[in-house]
Amino acid sequence: MNKKTILIIILLIIVIIGVILLIKFRTTGQAIALTTGYTCDGNDLIFRQSSGIVKTRFPCSSWSTGGCYNGQCMAGPIDDNTGKLPCEKPGWTCIGNYKLYISTDCRLQTPEYCDYGCVTTNTTATCKFAPPTCADTDSSSSPFVKGKVSGVYEGNQYENSDECKLNQYTRVNQVVEWSCESGIASSKANNCPSGYSCFDGVCNTTNQVKTCTDSDLNNNNIKGYVEGRLINGQNYTKWDSCSSASIVGEWTCSNSDPVIISQSCATGYLCQDGACKAATTGSLILTSEPSSANVTIDYIRRGLTPITVSGLSIGQHDINISKTGYYDYVGLKNITAGSNTLFVNLTKII
Repeated sequence: MNKKTILIIILLIIVIIGVILLIKFRTTGQAIALTTGYTCDGNDLIFRQSSGIVKTRFPCSSWSTGGCYNGQCMAGPIDDNTGKLPCEKPGWTCIGNYKLYISTDCRLQTPEYCDYGCVTTNTTATCKFAPPTCADTDSSSSPFVKGKVSGVYEGNQYENSDECKLNQYTRVNQVVEWSCESGIASSKANNCPSGYSCFDGVCNTTNQVKTCTDSDLNNNNIKGYVEGRLINGQNYTKWDSCSSASIVGEWTCSNSDPVIISQSCATGYLCQDGACKAATTGSLILTSEPSSANVTIDYIRRGLTPITVSGLSIGQHDINISKTGYYDYVGLKNITAGSNTLFVNLTKII
């Protein structure tokens, strides 16, 4: 047989294999895929992800001579009749760095590799956590420097900052200083030195502590003020003011800082000189159809519609709206605090 004949035979074999695979693909409607989950690879028990990557590989020979069968390590030769073998201690166990489950018929299942070792307690097996880590930004543990510790403990990340905390017994605001001891975060509360107070996790001298006092205790019916000292030692005084006819810019204290809050006056009240006060006047917006009608309020001519008349006392007022060729409108309008409206549709004289 010459080389040319051999080459033709090889090509024919390749074509036949390709046709078989194509027929299988068209019949099943899907490509041939590797088995995912726990399965056997020779005598190794493996866990293959959907991507095809093998995440865990456990050699069954390290536990018994039964080999791997149907995604499990067998305790002995496969028994085709029962498929079972007696097992003295079923449950979770550790073999080396592997966490595994022993079934009642003594088969190893669901192995998990523990990066930092495996520990067994009674019938429970757990993977050890990574060694704890801890880093302190102010390693000197100075109460005059606000620092923080961060790291990992029992698999969880953490971050703790120095803070101030009131001692429930001595009623003294102490500084809580976080630090690292043998790779583990710990905290200790201490009083600040004489002449110092704790603020925002730091011991400050008395003239560096923020203060804030609200004279009207956030009451928008009173024109009040806040006064105090900023962290830089600067003193301040800020008075309440009117943001609009019905909104007060109310200064108050939050965490020893001055803050301004917009507050709406209650119904029947208007903002005057930085406080909500009972309104004594209101306004009236008059419109008519047709427009350019004469407006008289309390027998005083005010102008032509549309028009806004301000400064009207609270209560009822005589309204007269007239226009040549139309019947006059005569009526009463009750004026309340704030803005009032009146629309009149005049009737044409026929």
